[in-house]
Amino acid sequence: MDMQGKIALVTAAAADPEELIKAAVTRNPMGRAARPEQIGEVAVFLLSDRASFVTGIAMPVDGGTLA
Repeated sequence: MDMQGKIALVTAAAADPEELIKAAVTRNPMGRAARPEQIGEVAVFLLSDRASFVTGIAMPVDGGTLA
């Protein structure tokens, strides 16, 4: 996201939180916001034995925004 996009998001947030959500969703490749359980599932995985060989990573859970 360029600075114009960031400025637009900050401006929208100051005016109306609902507008901030709409602006973020329109920039997301999946076209929607994450559900809380989707974020939680990643946290549970990282805390589980299944992730015992995972070290030193940043795992974006952003619907493809950083892809």
